[in-house]
Amino acid sequence: QDPILYTNTNQGQQAVVSTQSTGLLLMTSNTTAVNMFEPSRDNFPLCIVWSPIPCLTWLIPIVGHLGVVTSDGVVNDFAGPYFVHKHKSRTAFGPIAKYYKIDPTSDIRVDKNEGHNEQIEKWDESIECSSLAYEGMVHMLLWNNCHSHVAMALNKLHFRGVTHWNTLFLICFMCLFSRYVSWKRMFFVWLPFLIMVAIILLISLLVHGVNN
Repeated sequence: QDPILYTNTNQGQQAVVSTQSTGLLLMTSNTTAVNMFEPSRDNFPLCIVWSPIPCLTWLIPIVGHLGVVTSDGVVNDFAGPYFVHKHKSRTAFGPIAKYYKIDPTSDIRVDKNEGHNEQIEKWDESIECSSLAYEGMVHMLLWNNCHSHVAMALNKLHFRGVTHWNTLFLICFMCLFSRYVSWKRMFFVWLPFLIMVAIILLISLLVHGVNN
């Protein structure tokens, strides 16, 4: 049986029915439709999401690929020159490992007097605007990268009261406030780094033993 959720709108409480097969929400009035938030099924509407980058994340596990998700669950991530990747459940670098779920009424600080649905619409508009802008830009590793794409969207919204989000701020923010999708995905993020650390320690011990 499909679960029934509820949302409060200006017209009062409205029933929201979730379809198990798609994870989509079907609403009984003209409110803003939002996908079901289900990390276990890779549904991340209204989230900032993170995926590991092969080689780079192996060396520095806190550094990866960042994307931002619309209310209907479409991941937008700046993946290369003149290319913004869009997908329903993953970034250009694969499955999502970490996410931060936004609260539109508290995280979005522009026009705070507007209602919940209006804030969600602004979230989607800012993502679309940022994606259109970055579809005309060259991708750089250290600047003008996937984090910059997300930062542009967040700055338009005065996200958490800040209007100068950048790559460094977002790396720190995701380290402090994001959550791993599962223990399994956390394990695969950290495993290559731990293997390399173990190899380095083993070599150091062997060299130290030979010298003694």
